Amino acid sequence: MPNKTKTFKALAAGSVMIDTIAVIADDDIERVSMKNLSASFLMMEQGRKVDAENITNHVGGGGANVSVALARQGLDVDLLGVVGRGINASRARAALESSGVGLKHLLGRRDLGTGASVLVSSHDQNAAIFTNRGANGHMAADQIDAIDFLEYDMVHIAPLSNASADQFPRLVKKARAAGCFVSANPGIRQLTSRPEPFFQTAAEIDLLAVNTAEVSALVPHLAAMTDQRTAVPVITGKDLPKLLQRGLRFGGFIMGLAEVMRRLQSIGPSRILVTDGKRGAYLLAGDMLYYVGSSKVTPKGTAGAGDAFVSTLSACLARGWDADRALKAATLNSASVVMHVDTQSGLLSMEGIEAALKDCNLPAMAWDCPKLEASPSKTDSRMG
Repeated sequence: MPNKTKTFKALAAGSVMIDTIAVIADDDIERVSMKNLSASFLMMEQGRKVDAENITNHVGGGGANVSVALARQGLDVDLLGVVGRGINASRARAALESSGVGLKHLLGRRDLGTGASVLVSSHDQNAAIFTNRGANGHMAADQIDAIDFLEYDMVHIAPLSNASADQFPRLVKKARAAGCFVSANPGIRQLTSRPEPFFQTAAEIDLLAVNTAEVSALVPHLAAMTDQRTAVPVITGKDLPKLLQRGLRFGGFIMGLAEVMRRLQSIGPSRILVTDGKRGAYLLAGDMLYYVGSSKVTPKGTAGAGDAFVSTLSACLARGWDADRALKAATLNSASVVMHVDTQSGLLSMEGIEAALKDCNLPAMAWDCPKLEASPSKTDSRMG
């Protein structure tokens, strides 16, 4: 059995980055939005020097962000990851230690550089990110095998890249075998390049967290893997959030959100989180689908918001919070992060989360979400 001492103990696995963040005034960089595509692009003139309002350096990355978030909430947390050697690695270690993160499972590689990224933030502050993953893509099996997972109550796996993503099944299985609460937030590169390992280990995950782009990429796989002759859950009512109305589509396949979440649940995770940016988030827990809208804040940067959301929700659920309250806590912590340029300055303590919950007026809904049931005469998933 996992550690049952008074202090809840967690292991966070994922990347460690040195983030260079450049904030550019709207007038100094052009933005082009596409009418037939929900995307916009930042454009700058070749060869032109652009004045920045601010350029700062921070420690970030999914593993680092999650571990700091958990430590700030009062958990005893260790970080599993890989950095290089030199000044960037030293800066990362110092910053993490000062935040109360244990580094006994943070490996240093002399032959690799510490991961680094450059974030360009302007207009709606949804930063464009240039990434060099460096040492982050080199987590190894023996590094994981050296861990005593019985020490931990909870294991969270942030997005993993390159060879590190190959260790995802090993991490999940070892954490599950030790009786830990297992939460995972695989990135879209991981899901699209390695779908089979994900689906093979999904049954051993307690909370799967994905955003709309990530869950959409799973739609063709769900259509191919699951029995289509089923009655699918349909959510009805007035003023439904847009994602529930329009559903998800990828590669010509179309599925309703509730159906996708139920199909994912039927092959493994007992809880499914789907985040939809500023439009809110959905959590399927048991037979209930919960929705919480986003906080009305003026963002300074969106990087790190997902890490704050997922880590808070995971920790709250692992410690026995009700699903709707945990979802609101995650929303509030994520909103606090986006009010800062970097990924960690806005992270709330548990006292801060509790105080925010007392004054919480977030829009929230909940629905019964019917189970998938055999219905031989009906085929619901289809090509668009």
